Amino acid sequence: MNHPDAWQAIRNRVSNDFNNTEILDWIKNIEWTPTVAAQWQEFYNDASRMVTYSAVNNTKSEVLAVLPKYKDSPIKSCQTESI
Repeated sequence: MNHPDAWQAIRNRVSNDFNNTEILDWIKNIEWTPTVAAQWQEFYNDASRMVTYSAVNNTKSEVLAVLPKYKDSPIKSCQTESI
């Protein structure tokens, strides 16, 4: 989930109140152009995220400044044996 501060930044607003309904209405009314689409792609790539995870009764949240960059796992050769 994008952090509320990221939403405020893309809307060019400085405010302590975060209103999901207002954000959704604003998104529905965007007039899409190639420039706006590029700005949204940049927002998606760079926005801070609020990450929540839990195990049993232990829930934790943290803010990630940006998403981690994708990195392939190292390739390991498979050793097989004939039976």
